[in-house]
Amino acid sequence: MSAGLPTDGGKRALSNGAKYLDHEFFADASRTQVWGSWGAVVTAYGTGGVTQDLALGSTGSASVTLTVYARVLANQQSAAPLSYTWSATSPGISYGYLGTSACPTGSKTTTGGTTTWTATVLANCLVSATAVNFGSAGVIAANIDASGTATVQCTSSTPYAVALNGGNSGATDPTQRKMSKATETITYGLYRDAARSLPWGSISGTNTVGGTGTGSNQPLTVYGRVASQATPSPGTCTDSVIVTVTY
Repeated sequence: MSAGLPTDGGKRALSNGAKYLDHEFFADASRTQVWGSWGAVVTAYGTGGVTQDLALGSTGSASVTLTVYARVLANQQSAAPLSYTWSATSPGISYGYLGTSACPTGSKTTTGGTTTWTATVLANCLVSATAVNFGSAGVIAANIDASGTATVQCTSSTPYAVALNGGNSGATDPTQRKMSKATETITYGLYRDAARSLPWGSISGTNTVGGTGTGSNQPLTVYGRVASQATPSPGTCTDSVIVTVTY
């Protein structure tokens, strides 16, 4: 099979304009034997077509079905969410009668016409988060600050917005979330900035955090604050906040 069009640094590549999605063809299901051409080097991964000897029957003909195993190559997180195509005059066959040299050194060739392969990268986002741990304290007579991280990984050029809900208490004010221990609570807020002046909530365009995906992890700092307040009885207070990415 030929290198086709386009290629990206010697690799077969589906494309959309100047954007590429590298792929390869293999002759085996484990995808270790690159399916190249009987001619020169055609990929960055190897050379060589697939040789098949056919025993001609009494009719003087024979047939075989060969499976082409394709793979979009790994480590292409920066690929933009688009539809990509690749085409080639493939498969090509070089053939002849088995004599002192085996095929594909036969002088006769033929091709199967132009084939087109397609792949679509969909817009997608992943998110993970670390806890905001305010640690241990006695009487809450002054602000207690802490921070955590929400990490977003979105496909390249994909716009997104990150929202934090009101926690277990369903607080509509992002500065009035509640950590609880039985019926006792501690009020706290989550913010978008280190000065704790921009609350982080779930109203799109108002108090969420936006960005554009690069394909790589993008860490976003979540700033927390427990303000001075009446102190509950000793014990551990907790809350659960859901991180939602809209894209």
